[in-house]
Amino acid sequence: MDSYDLEKYFDLEEETGESNPDILINKKYPIEVKKDPTQSEYDRLLGQMIRHNKIFGSAIAVVASISSEDRFKKFQKLFIEVHTKLGMTAELIKNRYWSNLLPRVKRRPKKVVFPCTGLTQKLAKV
Repeated sequence: MDSYDLEKYFDLEEETGESNPDILINKKYPIEVKKDPTQSEYDRLLGQMIRHNKIFGSAIAVVASISSEDRFKKFQKLFIEVHTKLGMTAELIKNRYWSNLLPRVKRRPKKVVFPCTGLTQKLAKV
């Protein structure tokens, strides 16, 4: 995964530690990135988000290049439901294009689908 200029602004690690997130920023903001996930990948993502929450106290999921809007909406509903019931802090970000994903992580993402915690706002201020 190409990290562009993120390393200039953040302490950036990729797939590291006990929780093994795709990206770990400043040792406390885990980010999982999925490109056009299948149903089983959405299921796995939910488990990854719960694991990251237990270890870091929060998590961010970025889903890009979605081919099935219906599948994404069902996942979004389940994501909100599960995290709310468990009292966990998480955000789900929908990104249209894979190619501009990481520059959007560096800047504040334009479309936050599940802004329950303000994690991306905190990250943009770091």
